[in-house]
Amino acid sequence: MRAGGPKAAPAPGRSMKRGSACPASPASATEAPAAPATGADGHPAASKAAAASTFDRDLDGSSGAPWDRSALSSLPARLRAAATAFLARMPERVPYALMAALLLALLAACLVPMVQIATFDHSYADDWHYGVDAHLALEAGGGLSAALAAAVQEVRDTFFSWQGTYSAILLMALQPGVFSEALYGLGAVAIIAVLAASTFYACGVAVREVLGADRPTWVAASCLVLLLQTQLIPSPVEGFYWYNSAIYYTFYHALTLVMLGMAVRIARGCTRRGELARVGMLLRATALCALALFVAGGNFVTGVVACLLVAGAVVATACLGRPRRALALAPALLALLAGFALSMAAPGNAERQATQYPDDALGVLPTLLRSGCAAVEYAVLWTGGLLILALAVALPFMVRAARRSPRAFARPWAPALLAFALFAASFTPTFYSMGNVGPGRVQNIRYDLFVLLVFVCAQWLVGWCVRRLERSGAFEVLPAEDPWWDEGAWRTDLDGAEAAGEAARAAGAADDGAPLPSAAAAADLADEAGAACEVSERAAVPVPAASPRAAAYLGVCAIVLALVTVAFAADARHASDLTALSAAASLSDGTAAEYDRQVTDRLAYLAAARERGETEVEVPYYSARPRVLYMGEIRDNMGNYINYRLAQWFGLDSVVGYSSPMQ
Repeated sequence: MRAGGPKAAPAPGRSMKRGSACPASPASATEAPAAPATGADGHPAASKAAAASTFDRDLDGSSGAPWDRSALSSLPARLRAAATAFLARMPERVPYALMAALLLALLAACLVPMVQIATFDHSYADDWHYGVDAHLALEAGGGLSAALAAAVQEVRDTFFSWQGTYSAILLMALQPGVFSEALYGLGAVAIIAVLAASTFYACGVAVREVLGADRPTWVAASCLVLLLQTQLIPSPVEGFYWYNSAIYYTFYHALTLVMLGMAVRIARGCTRRGELARVGMLLRATALCALALFVAGGNFVTGVVACLLVAGAVVATACLGRPRRALALAPALLALLAGFALSMAAPGNAERQATQYPDDALGVLPTLLRSGCAAVEYAVLWTGGLLILALAVALPFMVRAARRSPRAFARPWAPALLAFALFAASFTPTFYSMGNVGPGRVQNIRYDLFVLLVFVCAQWLVGWCVRRLERSGAFEVLPAEDPWWDEGAWRTDLDGAEAAGEAARAAGAADDGAPLPSAAAAADLADEAGAACEVSERAAVPVPAASPRAAAYLGVCAIVLALVTVAFAADARHASDLTALSAAASLSDGTAAEYDRQVTDRLAYLAAARERGETEVEVPYYSARPRVLYMGEIRDNMGNYINYRLAQWFGLDSVVGYSSPMQ
């Protein structure tokens, strides 16, 4: 800002009083700062010399700032002012930002072997069952349209003969191996990417928009949730690498997170950027309807959870006195219920029940009782040491978020009770139809749901404790805003710092005998310097400086997390406990590559047998079976659908397996 220009003024902030729903608009959010002391001339009492002295002390480090003026002296004035403003606000964030960066790096390191091993992934069983018609259509030269038509026909046939999950069957019928077996591993990469993206999105809505927390808190929460969900998943192969299972369960869980985030934004009527206009609300409500209809055609566990969550969002929005927003959510709820009812009413469900689980189904009351007992059992089972460690790492972030949040966090028992009810409800579909909790692929999404609910309940409990400490006077009550990430406030600080620099340089020039600026310019410089000092002082008020205790706690958590990771990696007994370690072990000892070679050889042999005119083929069983890739084997007879679909895939009459002498 140059001499004679407009005076530095506080930028419109995101000031939020506790209990407010959305960030205030720029016009309404601007709050007049406390008026600075003025002299007889009407300008701030601080003289330009005092302003210059303060600025110089900040630059040379005599005020306690951790930088040296000489290091910045060679930089242009604007860059030096930006660095000054940045460093002045940085110390409070350093431990949180570093911890978030460490967690992000750890997550990336864990995902690397998971993505790398996907190159050795191959199709199996249901992949052939649902995709064989589309595959044969492509082999016959029908092209993409013929494959899509075959997939749609598969949806229709399955709807009347096996199950009603219409959108999931379409995705399963178009699995990557239909187009080329070499593309099959891309399915696992896509599933991992979608889960990560949806988790970051949902956590962003919850942490940054609902709680009003900052980026380090959002990144840390997202990384911790993803680390638990990817590394401790009950069945990694069914969760990520067996496409048929992963697309049916993990993918729809991820879509539910996206749908929930969209519903929260509609219920609040705003995003982090501000209030939603009528067009924005309409577009989001339409997109949410389409997504709800798609999710309703997935697995029943996710369908039940999604229906309860969206219904809860509608009821909560209406109870909070926002009928128009509740009305905007209602079409999505209706679409979700209608699609789920259509899926449940499919004739194929009854056919499957009669052939697969004729005597296993439970009544309504036994289902509810067994679901509640299973929820308690698995909540205890899945509350392990790594979950406790993750919560310990998240604790300072939760405290920080709660102190900045506009929420009251009243009645912590209420979210805990609702979370338990939702978790128990996820068990009802399998108990009602199968009489048990279901296979590992179903447990995967229950575990993912469990982790999310634990973090939500923990944040609420921490917030409740923080509010009680604030009422007791142990904690200072902080305003519900975070100027660090407020673009307007940041730019104001930069302009103010530059103005202070201009005043300091003018004063320095006067001391060196250089011509003084005009009286009017000097007055403006002094005014802007005083405003800059005021801005700097206000910027330091909302967030107190990081205490050594908080920094030490985060440092200890980081060290413990690093030691636990190293211990797991060094101990071969835990190679299969974590997905990344299991994948890394299979990559390093050659098991994954050997499995890929054996599968590729089998497929090549079957294709060659077809070319030779053979109709009945025997193949040896796999000897390499990496935990995260190996799903199962074909049988030694044709009395099952797995062998039948594999034979049909290659145009053969029979494909059976046998144990070689080397096995």
